[in-house]
Amino acid sequence: MTKSRFKRILAMMSVMMITTGMTGEHVLAVSDNPMVLGDEAIDSEVSSGNTDTEDEMADADTKSEKSDDSNVTHSENTIEDSDLDPINPNENSDEDNKSEENEAFVPDNENTEIEEPAITDGDAAENEDEEPSDDKEKLASKAFLYETEVNGYHFVFSADENVVPDGTIAEVKVIENDKELIDKIESSEGRTVLDSVSFDIRLYADGSEIQPEDGMVHIALQLSDEAMISQEENAGASELKVIHVHDGDANELESEESREDSDIEIPSDIDEEALVTEDMIDPETMTMKEGVSVPVMVNAGVSDKEYYQSTTLDFDTESFSEFVVVNLSNYPYEANMTVSGNETVIDLSNMRDDLVADFYGVVQGALGKAWGKTKTDLSKYYRIIIPAGTYYLKRNEVDDPSPLKVGNNTTIQMDGVTIINQQDDLMLTTRKPEGTRKGKFDDYHNIVISGGCWDANGFSTTHSMIKLAHMTGLELRNVTITGGASPHMLEIAACKDVKVTGCTFKDTRHGGNELEAFQIDVQQEGMMTYVQDPANDDYPCKNVEVSNCTFSNLYRGFGSHGAIAGPFYYSNINVQNCRFDNIINTAIMCTMWKNSQISGNVLTNVGRGIDTTTYPWYTRYPTEVDDKPKSLSYTANLIISGNSISLGGADRDSGTWAGILLSGYYSATETDDYPSGLYPVSGFTVSGNTISGYKDWGSYKQDDVYADIYTLYAKGANISNNTLTDSCYGILVKGSGEVSSLNSNHFGAEKYANIAVKNGGAVQDMSSNVLTMDCPFGLYVDDESSCNGTSEVAAYNMGVGETVSTRTSKFSLFTYDLIDKTAGTYKSNKKAVAKATKAGKVKGIKKGKTQITASWERGGGTVYLNFTANVKKAPTKIKVPKKKTVRKGTTYQLKPKTNKGAFCNKYKYKSSNKKVAKVSSTGVVTGRKKGVATITVTSYNGVSTTIQIKVK
Repeated sequence: MTKSRFKRILAMMSVMMITTGMTGEHVLAVSDNPMVLGDEAIDSEVSSGNTDTEDEMADADTKSEKSDDSNVTHSENTIEDSDLDPINPNENSDEDNKSEENEAFVPDNENTEIEEPAITDGDAAENEDEEPSDDKEKLASKAFLYETEVNGYHFVFSADENVVPDGTIAEVKVIENDKELIDKIESSEGRTVLDSVSFDIRLYADGSEIQPEDGMVHIALQLSDEAMISQEENAGASELKVIHVHDGDANELESEESREDSDIEIPSDIDEEALVTEDMIDPETMTMKEGVSVPVMVNAGVSDKEYYQSTTLDFDTESFSEFVVVNLSNYPYEANMTVSGNETVIDLSNMRDDLVADFYGVVQGALGKAWGKTKTDLSKYYRIIIPAGTYYLKRNEVDDPSPLKVGNNTTIQMDGVTIINQQDDLMLTTRKPEGTRKGKFDDYHNIVISGGCWDANGFSTTHSMIKLAHMTGLELRNVTITGGASPHMLEIAACKDVKVTGCTFKDTRHGGNELEAFQIDVQQEGMMTYVQDPANDDYPCKNVEVSNCTFSNLYRGFGSHGAIAGPFYYSNINVQNCRFDNIINTAIMCTMWKNSQISGNVLTNVGRGIDTTTYPWYTRYPTEVDDKPKSLSYTANLIISGNSISLGGADRDSGTWAGILLSGYYSATETDDYPSGLYPVSGFTVSGNTISGYKDWGSYKQDDVYADIYTLYAKGANISNNTLTDSCYGILVKGSGEVSSLNSNHFGAEKYANIAVKNGGAVQDMSSNVLTMDCPFGLYVDDESSCNGTSEVAAYNMGVGETVSTRTSKFSLFTYDLIDKTAGTYKSNKKAVAKATKAGKVKGIKKGKTQITASWERGGGTVYLNFTANVKKAPTKIKVPKKKTVRKGTTYQLKPKTNKGAFCNKYKYKSSNKKVAKVSSTGVVTGRKKGVATITVTSYNGVSTTIQIKVK
């Protein structure tokens, strides 16, 4: 019964049919002051009439009193000889069942005889065997109606005439639950009490405590708002009961539960964020392309408002003392419980049939049992064991879907268990905290999920599968989460001390709005809405360890894309020894991470490996920060080391293909949500990683960026000892990116350059990088950028008298754009061994070794490239096979050799009959038609030899 229902009853009761005397004459009286809730009095003026008694009945004044308890309010009213049902005043009682004058009213029990209780002076416990005196005067009183509220619980008391004296009031107090009593209730009911509240209810007349005479008092008890919400948490797993405690006995009363919408709206689980696809982003600037607006994605929500169900319990009693409203689980657990120290184990192995029939009810009841203890006592721990098997998650006999809800200090042990979702909702979340919400990391503690598989089964297209927040101590070990079609499989915010080990996140259903399978987030409305505990205090996650986990067949793997600017950084996030396989977009997103580490992971076939970018459309501001833009620049202290990364190709979704993308914050335009300008991030250490590109970059757009390590809007990066191959660029520094130290990196098979510094990028110091000659440029620095330091180039071998060029059509040590090759300045430290010319040519003078230093001034810095000129003897003999037979249309590669100790860097080749066999400048022979041709091979110093080619 809702408050609106109480008001309707009271309004109806203000219009009363008053019986006058014994004549049956009735007078209609309308109250000038209808009954109201709370502390206001309830006045009903009743017209006077004739009676057979000596006292003449005056206007009936409604009285209101307050008990000594300041939290208790009262209002009372009596009705004389009313034909109206005091509980349902719109209906007349059945004539055949109408109470005789001065007999007790029997509500809702037609043709039922109720034995008259032997009650004297208000104490039902005394004189139980005493027979009432024949000449005892029976009570003559009006119908009884009284209303009061305590601690948010609303009571309406009513009775027929002649049950309680006129002027009776009720006093209700909430009292502390008695553990022995709760144990007794659980024993007698054979079920677990998940929640309970106890009331001491007393009736008083003329200042003395009384009990009803010759009848029942009806009580309509409306649960408090908090109890109403708690009841919603238990729906589908429990049943409300009313227990009357009298003389130490606990007896269940027959009660009727009714529900209707309250005026409290259920918060919508709406997560709104930008839905930005890769084709909207300029890969050169990592900003939104011109003319593209940021669309908003609603991850979850309902179109119609929903309200909590207000719950009212209706029951009758013939005596008053203590009443307990209990929430009894649908299933017994005590027989399956063992206690060891501070841990209670609930083993559901003996309830397998119940689990198959009603998995939600059985497990939620056990979780409720644990919450009943741990919500107030953090010294208690519970472990719930679910036996191996496949179970289906759906809240039976309840229209609305609902996830399992877990509380403090609870372990869910699920070895060999698969849970398949059958409702479009979360699969697991926390209970609603009771009492004052603390927010931050303080509302929940120590939740563990061990083993098992959570299968979304394609449901939850808008909801995450598991969502948790405001917690200290979360552990997932050896858990598999699969089958999701939502933005995230596991989503946490404002959580610290988190360990996720040996877990598998796999096989997304690709719902089109996917982001990280496992996301760490910030608790703020609009980022992660958490209806269980809506304390939006901007708290991120900290102390998160993700180790030995597998992420496969997903859009994104792990991390954070959303962030709060200011002091609310993610901190101490460690990702170690994990595998990321077949990730369409980004394997690890680490926006605004501080003091964190990513190490020892294997990333295979990914669009991007590791991305640190602060994206403007994902960034929010905290509630109270004075200088918001300044907070966008921060020192990350992020270590990325020992990872193996291979980039995917055409089936990946990434405008920026990069093994590691180091990027801060840049916005080209000013908006209400974020400022314009550059806010670089510093403090990145990238070392010991092996990164390989896709190799076949020729089929991709020129505007896209393909780099093994890409530094953009980041400063103070230290990049060392990485092995980088098969990308367009080995290391690309641009867009005001700055590398403090670039040393000892090894390169191979890049399409454009080993190291490229572009568009205002800067390298402060280079040393010992080993460049190769298998790409067009060793080092590319444009006119807007600067570079300083020393790198190494592979040795140049040559014979005495031979000249080699560092500016070939295939390779140049230096360049200032991708067309022109710049020579720089060359110097030999042993000119007697080899000489270097301004044109970038090196000539061997005599046998020996010398270091050649090439220098180039760029952007205020000077780049030095060192390589060795290894001069050997001039050839005196060239060796090739005497003859070779090839088939028409096939090729053969000539590999000339010199005499021992001699060297020739480049040979000349000539065919005697090009129609039979032709030869390229690199010594590739192609058979053209049947016949015989002679190929002459000549060294730089004129030594030659021949080979006979027979074409079949």
